[in-house]
Amino acid sequence: MKFTNLKPKTRRDGYYVLAFIIPLFFMIGIFVGLHTYPFGNNTVVSGDFNNQYLALFSYLKNVLTGRDSGLYSLSMGLGGNAFGVLTYYLLSPFNLLVVFFSRNQFPLFATLTTLLKISCIGLTMYTYLVRAQILQRFRKGVSAKLIARSALIFSSAFALMGYVIAYKECIMWLDAIILLPLMLLSIERIILRGKIGFYIVCFSLAVITNYYFGYIIGLFSGLCVLGWILYSLYAKKHGVIKVIALYAFANIVSLLLTAFVIVPSFLSTLGIAKNSSHSYRPVYIAANVIVQLFQTNPGVNNTPLVFAGAVVVACVILFFVNSKIRLTDKMIVAAGLIFMFVSSWLDILYLVWHVMAWPNGYVQREAFLIPFVLCIIGFIGLVSILSAGKETRRRSAISAFFVFLFISGIATSDAALKYVFIAIVLAMITYVIVGFSPARRIAVVPVFVLVISLCSLFVVDFKLQSTIAGYSMKYSEYSKFDQTTTSLIAKGTSGDTGVYRIGNRYQANDNDPLLFGYAGLSNYVSQQPTEVTDFLSTLGYDQKHTWKRCSNYNNGSTLSMDRLLGVKYSYGNTSSEYSSQINRINASMGGDNNILNVPVATGISVVKQGKGYITKDKEAFPVAFRVNGTNIAGNLVANYDTMHDTFTVQNNLWNRLYPDSLMFQHQLVQQTDSKGVYSVLVSSSGNAYMYIPTTRGIDPKSVDVYVNGKKVSQLFVNDTENGIVYLGHFDKGQRVNVSFGNHGSKKDKGDNVENTPIVVTENNTVYERAYRLMASAGVSKQQVKDAQITFSTDAHFVKGNVVITVPYDSHWEAYVDGKKVTTSRALGELMAVNVSQGAHRIVLRYNVPGLKLGIAMAIVGLALIVGFESISMYRRHRENNHK
Repeated sequence: MKFTNLKPKTRRDGYYVLAFIIPLFFMIGIFVGLHTYPFGNNTVVSGDFNNQYLALFSYLKNVLTGRDSGLYSLSMGLGGNAFGVLTYYLLSPFNLLVVFFSRNQFPLFATLTTLLKISCIGLTMYTYLVRAQILQRFRKGVSAKLIARSALIFSSAFALMGYVIAYKECIMWLDAIILLPLMLLSIERIILRGKIGFYIVCFSLAVITNYYFGYIIGLFSGLCVLGWILYSLYAKKHGVIKVIALYAFANIVSLLLTAFVIVPSFLSTLGIAKNSSHSYRPVYIAANVIVQLFQTNPGVNNTPLVFAGAVVVACVILFFVNSKIRLTDKMIVAAGLIFMFVSSWLDILYLVWHVMAWPNGYVQREAFLIPFVLCIIGFIGLVSILSAGKETRRRSAISAFFVFLFISGIATSDAALKYVFIAIVLAMITYVIVGFSPARRIAVVPVFVLVISLCSLFVVDFKLQSTIAGYSMKYSEYSKFDQTTTSLIAKGTSGDTGVYRIGNRYQANDNDPLLFGYAGLSNYVSQQPTEVTDFLSTLGYDQKHTWKRCSNYNNGSTLSMDRLLGVKYSYGNTSSEYSSQINRINASMGGDNNILNVPVATGISVVKQGKGYITKDKEAFPVAFRVNGTNIAGNLVANYDTMHDTFTVQNNLWNRLYPDSLMFQHQLVQQTDSKGVYSVLVSSSGNAYMYIPTTRGIDPKSVDVYVNGKKVSQLFVNDTENGIVYLGHFDKGQRVNVSFGNHGSKKDKGDNVENTPIVVTENNTVYERAYRLMASAGVSKQQVKDAQITFSTDAHFVKGNVVITVPYDSHWEAYVDGKKVTTSRALGELMAVNVSQGAHRIVLRYNVPGLKLGIAMAIVGLALIVGFESISMYRRHRENNHK
C-alpha cells in the first residue's frame, strides 16, 4: 500500500514502531501494577509454564551449551527421545536468548520473551491491516494517516486479547499467533502475484516453532483459500486453477522442508494415550460465547476466549449496520463468522482443529482465530464509517449502539455486570465520537478510540492477570529453591564422574531433573510414552488414577528398586518452613516430604547442609549390569492397575534377574478394634514398606501415616508421596501399629483408607548377594553422552545378557567391538544386549525415529523450491528480453 499522505519515510515507519511499543508498554504497565518480576515478587511463570516450560528452557540451555543431548536425555523419566520435546516446546528463535540468563534468572527471561512476543503480535497484525490487498476496497479514498491510526486500534486489541493474557503461559504457542497475519499476506501474494516464497517461509516457520499451532493456522489459511476459490467461481474469475496449483505446491514444499520436525514429532507421539471420542454434540453452551465478548473467564467450561475489548465489538457492529458496505460482503463475513463459532462449538469440528485429540487442559486452543477475524471486521467497520458522510455516521452509530445494548443484555445473565456496564459506557463513548465528530476532526477520532480500546482491554486484562499473578511462581521462593537445591546436589555428588540417577524428596514439579540437569525418574512432557509411566507406576513410584503423562520419583519405591534403577543419590529437607517455601513456588505438581525417613542399609551415608540433606548409596546398580537370570523377556503385568500388589510385581522382577530369590516377605496385616489402625507382627527382619491398593480412576483421599504413633508420611497429598511408603526398619517379632489420620483434620479417624494396606519387609541379604553377583560382573567404563551409552566388559566377563536401565526402544543400535548386534526388551520396559564371553567394547547409539527420513524429505523440498524459483526467474528474464 502507498502512504501518499505520510512524509517523510520515518513517519510511515513510526506507526510500525507504535504497533510494537503500545502492547509492550501496556503489558509493562500491568506487570508493574501487579509487582511482576523484575518489578516485584510475582512472575509470569504460572500454570504449565511453572510445571513444565521453565525446566525445559533449562534443558534447552544445557543442549545449546553442550551439557545435554537434543536427541536423547536421561533427565526425562527413565530416559527418552528428546527430539520431540525440542520440536514441540523449544524451537522458537526467541528461545536463543536463554543462553544469556542463569537458571536463577529464568523468570526474567520468561518476562522478556513474553513481552517481545506480545509486542510482535501487535506489529504483524498492524502490518496485515495496512497492507492486505483484500482490504484495499474498504480503504479506498481514505487517508493513509486515518488507516494507520485505525490499524493501531485493532493491532493492539489483537495483541492484548484475553486469549493471549490467559494462555501466554503456553509461550510456545504465541509464535504462531505472530505469524498468522503474515500467513494471510503471503496467501495474497500467491493469489495476486503468483509468488509462493513468502508463504513457504511463513508456514515453515509456524510448523518449526510449534507444529501443533502450525497445523492450526495452516488449516485456517486453507479455509481462507477455499473461501476465495468459492467466491471466485461464483464471480467467474479467471486464474483459479493456477492459484490452486501454486497453493498446493507451496504447501507440499513447506511440509517437505519441515519434515525433519513433522516426521520425528509424529512418531514420538505414537505411544501416547489420546482421547478422540465425539458424539456430534456441542462442547459448550452457545450463549456463553457472548459472555466472553465482554470479559475473559477461562473457567467457563470449554468456551472459547474471544475477548478483544468493547471497541472491537462496537466496530464489528458498525460493519453490519453501515449502509455503505455491500450486502454481499456482509453475508460473506457473517457466514465466515458463523462457521468459526460453529467449528469451536460442535465436538467433531472442534476435534479437527486439534488433530482429532481432546486437549489436555487449555481448551479451545484455536480460539485466537475468532478475535483475529473480529479485529479485521472491526477495522473495516471503523474505516468505512469514518470515510462516510455525516448523516451516515450518525445513523450507523445510533443503530449500532442499540444492537450493542441487545447483545450485552444477553451477556448479563452470566457475565459479571461490572464488565458489561463498563463495556456499554465505553461503547457509547465510542459511538458518540465516531458518529458525531465534525468532518474536520475525523483524523483524530482513531486516537480517541485507541485510548478507549486500551481502557477496555486494561480493565479486563488487569483483573485476569491479577488472578494469574496470585498463583504464579514467587521469585524469591524460586531463587532460594534454586540456590538450595543446586548447592545440595553439588555438595553430595562432588567428584563423582560416574553415571547415576538422583531421587528427590521435595520438588517444584515433576521436571526438576530437567531444571537441574540430572538423571532422575520424574518427568512431565506431552511426549512421554504411556507404557513408560505405567511401568514406573507398576513398580510403586506413583499411583496413576487419571490419564497422566507424568512420571514421578514420589519419595522413592523400595530401596532395592531404587538401587536397581541406579538411584545413587537422593536429596530432601526436614524444615517445615522449607515445605511452605516449596508451596509458595505455586507449581501444581510441587510437593515436599519433610520427614527424614531414609531406608536403613549398608552403603548408605547422609550428608547434611542445614536442614537439607543428600544421601549417597554406594550399592546402587550402575546403568548397565550383567544379569544372572535368563528369563528376562516379557511384561511384568498385562495392564497397569492401582489395585495390583506392587511388591509381588517386584518379587517377579527380582526372580527373573536373580532366580530363586524372595526379595519381599508379605506380612500379616490385621485391623484392630480402632478404626484406621492396623497391626503387624513382623515375621522377618528388614526395611518395611506399605502400599494401599485403590480403585483406578478415583483419586484417593489424603491421609497422614503413623507408625507406632509417629508420623512417617503424608499420602496422596501432593506429588511427593502417593505410591509405596517406607515405614521403618524392624526386627522379627516386633509389633508394628500402622494408623491413618485424615489429612488436614484434627480427628484421627482414618476414614479415608478404604482397602487393607499391603505391608512387606525387604530381605537385604538377598539384595547384597544379587548386587555382588550382578553389579560387579565385569561391566565397567560406563558413560552416557550425546545420545550414546558406552561400556566395556573385561576378560573375566561370562557370556550373558547385560541390562541397561533405560526404556526399551527399537531405535537404539548396539555395537559390540564395532559389530552391530540386536537389542531386546527386558523386565517389561528395560533394554538388554547379549554379550559374548571376554573383553569387549559396547556402544549403543540412539537414532531419533524419522529424523533421517525427515532430513531427506527437507532436502527434496529445498531442491523443489530452488528449481521452481530458477524456472520462474528464467521465464521472467525471457519475458523482459522479449519486451
